[in-house]
Amino acid sequence: MAHTVINGKFYVDTAFLNSLSIPGVSLEHMGFGEFYATTPHGTVDFDRMRGVEFPGQSGRSHQAYDREGYGTKATEWLIGQVEKLGKSVRVAASNDTALRGRIIRLAHSRPELREHLLPLVKEASASEPATAPRVGDILYSSWGYDQTNIDFYEIVQVSGSMVVLRELGKKVIRSSGPEDYVIPVPGQYTGAPLRRKIKSSWKGTIYVSISTYEGAYSWDGVPLAQTGAAYGR
Repeated sequence: MAHTVINGKFYVDTAFLNSLSIPGVSLEHMGFGEFYATTPHGTVDFDRMRGVEFPGQSGRSHQAYDREGYGTKATEWLIGQVEKLGKSVRVAASNDTALRGRIIRLAHSRPELREHLLPLVKEASASEPATAPRVGDILYSSWGYDQTNIDFYEIVQVSGSMVVLRELGKKVIRSSGPEDYVIPVPGQYTGAPLRRKIKSSWKGTIYVSISTYEGAYSWDGVPLAQTGAAYGR
């Protein structure tokens, strides 16, 4: 049984679906091979037509996503429950930088899953040279409870494993339903400088702890979705 994340999208195999006899979850069949699961955090749909092949899968691949159309709270909670029960293993493609970054973020934010993620993180670390932080690099954080907030930070000073960050202003470039897509405004600083240690550095990925509830990661230039102003922010 396996699942994965590719370019921010979640994929599970048929064996994963067969493992969903867990407390608080009800798997329902809609017909024609399509399923959905009800969870305490919302409904998760499984779309076999959007599935992509990934290493270690058993049976057919399905894309998993929150039915509500924004955020990933229900999907991540469901996958976390299955992982904790040892019913599925997260796998990574060795050449997938976005997926590797997701594994690194999970390893830092979900201590209870770290023992399962650590072998994948170690493999990535051994096979890829580290990314050195540079002045001008932009990091992002995604945080919040029952809503998603996006913050951006620019590296303004580097000294060994330490960096000085400045939070950046951001602007909405488009809205889609309950989501606003934002990008940073370089040079538009807000707040005081923050001196932080680089916690992790892999090829294409840097991680810095901002606070107990917020971590910042390398931004790849793609607009990021946060909860829109009319939907709880």
